[in-house]
Amino acid sequence: MIRMLIFVLTLLLISTACKDISAVTGDKIYIEEGYQQQLIRLKLTEVAALPYFTKPFICVAKDEIGAQYAVVFRSAEKVDTTKLPVSYESILARVKEEGHRDIMKENLHLFEINNELVWSFSDGIGTMYMDLKGEVLTDPFKTSQKTD
Repeated sequence: MIRMLIFVLTLLLISTACKDISAVTGDKIYIEEGYQQQLIRLKLTEVAALPYFTKPFICVAKDEIGAQYAVVFRSAEKVDTTKLPVSYESILARVKEEGHRDIMKENLHLFEINNELVWSFSDGIGTMYMDLKGEVLTDPFKTSQKTD
């Protein structure tokens, strides 16, 4: 009986600890609730969700003719769209061109830095930033800094 009680208490302790890990570490991905329904209302189809740990939630979506857009979900009421001059797939290819062989799509993000959308790829070794055209940025935190 005592063994059973210890076993049950251990299970309860483990399950409680596992539930609270994200609250302690802050490692909880933010995804805008209902974003897929908002895409439908905008007549867009999701190409890639690019969640991160903080707002805004950003995804890449395409219209019926295949044009791609960055869709920025600032809140349930405020959604901005920006037509992408270069496709998501082209950005992935550009990252490979820069010598990153093992590309995990989860490592490619679209961030808003200095009121501009910026692609960011990080593989744990280094970070590469690009503007929406796929041009490498030396420091996206400074304005108009591109490599030649």
